[in-house]
Amino acid sequence: DEAVEKIHSYGVHTGLRSNLIGAAQLLVAIDRARSTEALKLFAEAVDRSPRDPWELLEIGSLMVGIGTSGEIGPMANEGVKVLEKAAQVEPASGIIHSRLAMAYAALGRYQDALRTILEAAKLSPRSVVLARLASELLANQGRAQEAVTWEAEAKKREAAAAASRPAQQGQP
Repeated sequence: DEAVEKIHSYGVHTGLRSNLIGAAQLLVAIDRARSTEALKLFAEAVDRSPRDPWELLEIGSLMVGIGTSGEIGPMANEGVKVLEKAAQVEPASGIIHSRLAMAYAALGRYQDALRTILEAAKLSPRSVVLARLASELLANQGRAQEAVTWEAEAKKREAAAAASRPAQQGQP
């Protein structure tokens, strides 16, 4: 396609990775049948950022979003692989693990989602949101006692966050 060739001709100094991502999104938005071409562009963008976890997070999240919203299964599955790579590059990131968990859940991979959200909640010990997500996923899988434990953890985190905030002016 002429537009894709033109993007490649710009070169790295023009933000080629961003242009590749934009072109991939545009291809799918215009014509879902061009998802194979879009996948190639996303793969090229990943190849240009193989060790940058935040770039990989952005690309993988876009791919999963496009894949699940438009029922383009291969796009979502490839996006999960990119998110898994981001988690390998930055294993201590609760943010990356939480995005990966949500991607797993979107694809119906609930055991993987649960394992990964629990990891994210442990990696982010102050996150109330992640503790609540862990509780919800556990409850949805019929693991009520563990869900109660994580909901209690969420309340504990919420109380700790409230206690650490400075008192507002005019209030005790």
